Amino acid sequence: MKSKSKTPIPHAVTERRVDNPGQNRGKSLLAQTGRTDDLLQKEIHNLLAAIDQHAPVAITDNQGKITFVNDKFCAISKYSRGELIGQDHRIINSGFHPKKFMGELWQTIKQGKVWKGAIKNRAKDGSFFWMDTTIVPFLDGRGKPLQYVAIRTDITALKTHEHEIVRLSRLHAALGQINRIIARTPARSKLFDKVCQALVKQGGFRMAWIGWPDAKTRLLEPVAIRGDDSGYLSTISPQKSQRGRKERDRVGKFRKVCQWMG
Repeated sequence: MKSKSKTPIPHAVTERRVDNPGQNRGKSLLAQTGRTDDLLQKEIHNLLAAIDQHAPVAITDNQGKITFVNDKFCAISKYSRGELIGQDHRIINSGFHPKKFMGELWQTIKQGKVWKGAIKNRAKDGSFFWMDTTIVPFLDGRGKPLQYVAIRTDITALKTHEHEIVRLSRLHAALGQINRIIARTPARSKLFDKVCQALVKQGGFRMAWIGWPDAKTRLLEPVAIRGDDSGYLSTISPQKSQRGRKERDRVGKFRKVCQWMG
């Protein structure tokens, strides 16, 4: 089988031992298969070619320096092969995961164990992508990691859908809480404050505020604020307008306004 990809296929070292659960620990690939070296090399080449067509793949040395990437890895990271080789995976670190997460990953593979998990990465253009990742250590004759092979699956769309489901669920919970607040809170000042609080606490919004039009200044004055506005309200001045119905609609018809930031 010949690969249509231009990705260079790394040479396999058939005498390296692989310590994986369920495998015959300590035996070489040759001993496990009983095949000749040439035949095994061909089968490994074909296997790598098949994987190359399906998944982003990267190989690093035992210090974490990238020694091989395939076309799919380059495509999703938006880095060229030349930009990646010799770097470590911090080049695509999104900063999303805590140091403890990455520390446990490295501790696992340095012990010769397979690591599996989902990692959020950052591409060269600043966009983010999620990868379901399996990292397999290849061991030398002493059982020490010689290199690490990481095979990935792009799960960005799945993570996006999961985030949207969580967001909508929280919004639904907040709206339910607001309905109960309206029914139980007659005082306007307390009502507005509790509504903003529900949007931040149950809805997961960073900030929520409600404005009320001032007859003299023609501005919407905040009467309730919850969360961290990060200076947002100081940058806007919603004002009544005399430019007709469309403009009045744009600023909210000058009734009580609830605006929140996600």
